[in-house]
Amino acid sequence: MNDLRHKQKENFTSYVKEDLTDKVSSDHLTPRLLLGEIEAARVNNVCMYTTYCIKDSKYIDEKEGALIITNFRLSFLCAESENEQFSAYQKNTFLGKYDVSLLNIDKIYQVTDKKKRMVNPQVKNSSKIEIITIVCKNFRMLTFGFRKAGIGKGKYIADALVKFAFPAKHNLLFLYNYKEKYYNSLRSVCMFNKQNDWLNEVKRCGADAGWRVFSKDKLDIESTLPMHYVVPKHMSDFEYFNISKSFRNCRSAIWVWSIGNAALVRMAELSAEIASFTVENTMLEHVRKCDPMKKPPHLMELSKLLPSIQEVNISYHKLRKLCIPENDHEFMVQDSRFHTLLDKTYWLLYVSVCLKQSVGAAKMMLSGCTVVLQEINGRDMCSVISSLVQLLLDNSFRTINGFQTLIQKEWVTLGHPFCDRIGHVCSPNATERSPLFLLFLDCVWQLLQQFPEEFEFSETFLTSVWDCVFLPVFDTFQFNCETDRQMARLNDRVILRPAWDWGEQFSDKDIALFTNPLYKKPDVEHTCARKLRLPPSAYRLPCIEDLKESNNMIMNNTMGVLPPGEDTTTFIQEKCFIEPQCTLRDIEIWHQCYYRWMPFLEIRNGGQPQIDLFNRSVLNNINKLQKVLQTGQLSASSENILFEAGLGTENNISKPNDEIGIHTSKTLVVNSFFPFTSNATNAELLDVLVTNGEFLNDGSSINDCASINY
Repeated sequence: MNDLRHKQKENFTSYVKEDLTDKVSSDHLTPRLLLGEIEAARVNNVCMYTTYCIKDSKYIDEKEGALIITNFRLSFLCAESENEQFSAYQKNTFLGKYDVSLLNIDKIYQVTDKKKRMVNPQVKNSSKIEIITIVCKNFRMLTFGFRKAGIGKGKYIADALVKFAFPAKHNLLFLYNYKEKYYNSLRSVCMFNKQNDWLNEVKRCGADAGWRVFSKDKLDIESTLPMHYVVPKHMSDFEYFNISKSFRNCRSAIWVWSIGNAALVRMAELSAEIASFTVENTMLEHVRKCDPMKKPPHLMELSKLLPSIQEVNISYHKLRKLCIPENDHEFMVQDSRFHTLLDKTYWLLYVSVCLKQSVGAAKMMLSGCTVVLQEINGRDMCSVISSLVQLLLDNSFRTINGFQTLIQKEWVTLGHPFCDRIGHVCSPNATERSPLFLLFLDCVWQLLQQFPEEFEFSETFLTSVWDCVFLPVFDTFQFNCETDRQMARLNDRVILRPAWDWGEQFSDKDIALFTNPLYKKPDVEHTCARKLRLPPSAYRLPCIEDLKESNNMIMNNTMGVLPPGEDTTTFIQEKCFIEPQCTLRDIEIWHQCYYRWMPFLEIRNGGQPQIDLFNRSVLNNINKLQKVLQTGQLSASSENILFEAGLGTENNISKPNDEIGIHTSKTLVVNSFFPFTSNATNAELLDVLVTNGEFLNDGSSINDCASINY
């Protein structure tokens, strides 16, 4: 490992001339570089601006410090960033408060003589750059001024950004340089990279009668399909591959999930040179044979029902422009007709349409009909709708571990082209870019707003997942398919780190915010499988055979009986299926994800995070009291709770507040964009966020009885 580290440094070539004039003055502002991270450019006395005021013609909230470019990130260091330990906000192990990874940078603008133009590799940068504005893919915008730094320093930074922020090849990503050893500590997230993972999923869904797991003999560098996936059981390998050759990317019918006799299948469209639909009809007939009842499947042509990836990308850019105004004047102009401008982005409309089609597919499956999702290549909107359908029908995917398993299966293993869609590599073909994963996360956020008790994870978790897409330390969202991932591991010795190991980048305090305090943990009374007294492996909606075997058990269940005139299947479906409102008036904008970098909109000591903190405080008190009941030991904090509830003893009441740990005069407050903005911290806040050690470093809950276990 040491030899490899030295070899990297010897072979590294700087693309910018080294600036030696500022080294002495910047000794006290030194970034903590990762293994394989190399400083490429550095300028001191740079001003970072937060808000520009048109009326006064000046920037507000100016910070002065050092701007550093490495092969991994853009980093701004100032006195405030050096005192980060005194603020309570989400702290990433790999990124500082004013850091952004180079993968997160989408556009760079330079201001010269009050004229603004874009910085790109094809245009030579001016030596008189006064201001550089960086627009990030996660809706963040950073503005830096160089009037105090000296002549030519703006160009120096711009040249470095051009070379490092827009890599022309995938192996230029920092992922290939970061060689820190990794020890996998994940416990409950299924990666679907082994044959047994798919075998267990097929068995869990009761679909082994009609479907089987196919495994390749060796890695096929020309294929975007994983090593293992599920195909019709009655078809031979030769027959299946012979038909698959007629479909784009050889993606014919691929099973992903089942409920009863109804299967959820993904399929690409026929290749452009195939004029006849005979092959497609033949494949659909094979899908029909997989159904024990031999019902014909319902084909959903997503290309006709949903927006194209290009339309989604255009909508995303309009939304981003709306959510990051450059100055106070632009903000006020937009604010006067914000909803009109928001409607014109079509983003909420696309969220509404995706939810509507997912509900339709879910209801079709509840009726016992197999649903085949078809689009051009079977890797984009198929991932969106398939994931949403499973969230609507299977409550196990609504836990943290279950949701991560769902993304791993539908997006990572089955080959959503993250690199192309997010734009990790600079390419002249911009039509391939489209943040479909953000569209999916937004749909999930809408479900979380409408059904807060159904999901174990919070919106902070969803936002953090989106941010993780741009972190080239973890491999989860960096590749187009499993083949590319394995080729990088074998040829370039890339160390694979799943993003789901949250303890690698966040503290327990931050991970604790991933949980939803309103979530009702599944138990005997609320979990379908537990209510039916089925084995743990059958916690999802049981198949028909399970229903027949457990019918008498339900009827004789001492916990309750079925309503008159309702059969077993309907009873179970109503307990697990959630049906959201999908009209445009029911869709809200995701404030935390899209607005968190807008200081204009932040509510001091208020907003939804304040309500969330109150809920966590109540839950914290409940946990403490339950611990008292279990152990019989009364701690100072528990006495505090009893005292405030009017249940304290005379001894407690007569004691001074400081002696028993009561802080009735203090109110825990956070701002509306917490935890993505700074807030004053104290021991009470940490006590509310991390209680009783119930949250693990990998993001899983000890009491998570509904997680998918294989």
